[in-house]
Amino acid sequence: MMSTLFIILLFGSGMPVLYIIGVVYFGVTYIVNKILILKYYKRTRTMNRTIPDYSISLLPLGLVVHMLGAAFMLTNPEPFQADTKSDVLAHFNAVHDVKGLAEFYED
Repeated sequence: MMSTLFIILLFGSGMPVLYIIGVVYFGVTYIVNKILILKYYKRTRTMNRTIPDYSISLLPLGLVVHMLGAAFMLTNPEPFQADTKSDVLAHFNAVHDVKGLAEFYED
């Protein structure tokens, strides 16, 4: 589950829908694990605080990964650039099959 959390933190800034998917995933996992623990699993004597403490110590690393991923994705100017106004209008006309719109908006 930590790997899923780190993937969501890494790519969530570029794809915000991952936050919603992550909430659904962790919610379903929580419910399924709760049912399995209460109905099917037995108590173990070998479990101690080592694994939860180690997981908690990794969370600051997740924050750093999130900030680096966000900086990389949000500072990339390529997805936000349009070449020229005529290219944008030509693309709009091609997609929406509108004739004469380019002439209407030309300066």
